[in-house]
Amino acid sequence: MTNNRKIIIVATVLLIAIGSFYAGVKYSGLKKSGVVGRNNFNRSTQMAQVGGALGQKGMREGGIVGGEVISKDAESITVKLGSGGSKIVFISSATPIAKSVTGTVEDIIVGGQVSITGDQNPDGSVTAKSVQIRK
Repeated sequence: MTNNRKIIIVATVLLIAIGSFYAGVKYSGLKKSGVVGRNNFNRSTQMAQVGGALGQKGMREGGIVGGEVISKDAESITVKLGSGGSKIVFISSATPIAKSVTGTVEDIIVGGQVSITGDQNPDGSVTAKSVQIRK
């Protein structure tokens, strides 16, 4: 075998090895983030769970709250989380509330499903930046 042929074979093997390693690292990262995996088929449920792909990180940073509205008043709603816990979310007339059309605080109903983004307060409650009413 000539030296050129040996170099080509070694280079090809190295490229395949590097490509395989890179693909494995990318797949592992996607699997850890929840983008790839057996639980990915029901994304809305996953987002509603605190332990979902965005749940725990999202809760530390404010992020996303999703689940069933179990109570509400003029200034807050309490959301039952997929994990079984609940989260108090403060709202105001200035909080954007979305649905198929623009909504209001009155459109949030006990027993309804919501996804909320906002800032976490020191006591663990959340001040909403926006509320998405889900059906």
